[in-house]
Amino acid sequence: MDHARGVAPCTALRWLLGLLLVATFAYGYRLNVPPLLDDPNDAQYAEIAREMVETGEWISPQLDYTLFLNKPPLSYWLIALSYEVFGVNEAAARLPGVLTALALLLLVWRLGRALWNDSIGVLAAAVLLGTAGVLLEARQVRPDLLLTTATTGALLAATRLAHASHYAEMRGARIGLQLALAAGLLAKGMIGLVLPSSAVFIAMLAARNVKWLRGLFTLRAWWLFILVVTPWHVAVAMRHPGFGWDYTVNQHLLFLLDRKVPRDSNGIALWQFWTAFAIRALPWTLLVPTALIRAWPVAAESRDRWAAGLVWGWVAAVMGMFSLTPSRLEHYAIPALPACALAVAAWIGRAPRPRVVALHLLPLVALGIAAPLALPAIVAGQDWLNAVKGLPDVARAAGVLLALGSVASVALAGRPQWVALPLVAMMCAIVPSMQHGLTLLAPFNSSAELSAVIRSLTSEDDTLVYEAPMEYQSGAGLCFYTHRKWLMLRPAGFVSPPYLAPHENELFISRDELERRWQTERIFLVSDPLAERRTSMKGVVPEPFWIIAHSNNRWIVSNERP
Repeated sequence: MDHARGVAPCTALRWLLGLLLVATFAYGYRLNVPPLLDDPNDAQYAEIAREMVETGEWISPQLDYTLFLNKPPLSYWLIALSYEVFGVNEAAARLPGVLTALALLLLVWRLGRALWNDSIGVLAAAVLLGTAGVLLEARQVRPDLLLTTATTGALLAATRLAHASHYAEMRGARIGLQLALAAGLLAKGMIGLVLPSSAVFIAMLAARNVKWLRGLFTLRAWWLFILVVTPWHVAVAMRHPGFGWDYTVNQHLLFLLDRKVPRDSNGIALWQFWTAFAIRALPWTLLVPTALIRAWPVAAESRDRWAAGLVWGWVAAVMGMFSLTPSRLEHYAIPALPACALAVAAWIGRAPRPRVVALHLLPLVALGIAAPLALPAIVAGQDWLNAVKGLPDVARAAGVLLALGSVASVALAGRPQWVALPLVAMMCAIVPSMQHGLTLLAPFNSSAELSAVIRSLTSEDDTLVYEAPMEYQSGAGLCFYTHRKWLMLRPAGFVSPPYLAPHENELFISRDELERRWQTERIFLVSDPLAERRTSMKGVVPEPFWIIAHSNNRWIVSNERP
């Protein structure tokens, strides 16, 4: 490993420890707020883990006390373990995401060190810490950051394997590769194998190094991977007929082709996907293309070609694959962010000419100077945000920080290795404003307040009904905050996956059944938050009905006068 171009290892380690302290604040700031959100799927993962702890059923995940096998279980298990230690609450649900983000920083440091040197490794970790997408994702309760961390770990192990010089080093790298791939598979399915494999394939072609692959073409090389991933898959397949088809075909192949059943998600346009990626890569967005381009001219040796091929292959695997599928969602670009951090760090670490650095940062400075005025105006111009008091002030505070950080970074353009420092500090300083903004938005995107009303008015004998959209998982927040089972009003056109078909009656209620029960039971119904309405619930529920509460885009109605 070449340390001549970088700082001393002990100095790099001190910088890394400082970064981890800052990251602990940035990722863990006030984890108990805001309440869990319905979209993205915070409440879904938090509730499935809560039901694991309550029921003791850790093999077959359940949502609303009904079988739910849409995703592998690793995220649920980690959150459930957090509940066992810290109790069931929002902070415990988010804690695995924080620890995953910290692990990701360490893996990016190690990978930057393995590809280049100590100083670039630390700089890559700093760049990733200051990346908007990771700062936000660390607080989300979903498996995408876990997939990203597993992918990074697999690529680190593959790099060590490609450069191993003796058997013991190869054996350790193989074990790391198997564990990382197993974690990716158990976090989010086959994509946990496809992403790192694609990146490694491109790196291998770039470096023209295939000798190290020979050791992987034996069953002995995969014993640990098989031991980790097989038990859960076999156990669930034996318990629940139809799981195998749904897992391998429906949730993967048909999903990529946008033909999955039920049709419970809508892909976004290609330009929206790339725009979301550009926003998540802030404040480094304009540096990424140059950093990727500059990776190739310096790739003279096989080791450098591997580094360039790995970073290029990593970005291409994520952005290329999801650009081709119509089912893409904006957060699918998250696994590409560590590759961008590595590329930017490698470019900055080689001390490019100050004029070039300043030129790339000037648009960010212009954005920063305009932000204190532009961001509040943008927020005020959104009709659905008009009711959120205080949000323009939050946007203005974030804009001021952006201005200060961008101007300070240009002032350091003469010393490129220090350019990242004010940008990282700026992004971490924005975290309290970001968290406050999410708290202000929570009443529009959380079931916590409605659930408090339900708890105050109902008894265990009352029937709770949710007017479910096609993505019925959006009702998970009601389950989490009431600790009650809800009947889901079956969405029109809903087609169950095969494993769920035998359990449909445990989950759904038809409109005919609702009308029958409306006359005989005390019912509280929460309306679909995604429906285009509403000035009234007339025609949506049987009559007579009484409005119990109306919160933003949702209603609570009952068949009895409050």
